[in-house]
Order: sequence, then structure tokens, then C-alpha cells
Amino acid sequence: MHNFTSHDLLLYIFNETTSDTNIAIEKAIESDIHFRNEYQTLQQTIFDIDHISLTPNDRILENIISSFRHEKDVQIV
Repeated sequence: MHNFTSHDLLLYIFNETTSDTNIAIEKAIESDIHFRNEYQTLQQTIFDIDHISLTPNDRILENIISSFRHEKDVQIV
């Protein structure tokens, strides 16, 4: 039995492992409940990250827009 790490699981999830490694990881997922739980947790975390909705702070947006307005006022001679 292999001692796979979280890094190995991430490589597997992102299809960055060889077919031999895929088979070994899939067997480990089937046979080891702790490994399966870690795999499911990583999958859920990736799903959650992919679906996070971020909204910029209004004050930050105002500062950015304001800086662009001031740049238009500057003339290069």
C-alpha cells in the first residue's frame, strides 16, 4: 500500500497523475475511509473555492475611480 499525501490527492483531482498512480489512488480511496474522507474534503474545498463570490469594497472602488479621474487631469508636457 502506498502512503499518499494530500499533494498526491490534489495532483489526482487535477488529472496530473499517471494512470498507474490513478489506479493506486482509486484503490486507496475505496479501501481506506480516512483517505476517502480527505479526498472528499479536498474535492469539496475546491468546489467551494470555485464558487466563492467576491465583491470589492465600495470605498476601494471609489478610490480607484477617483485616481483615474485625477490622472486625466494631469497633462504631460
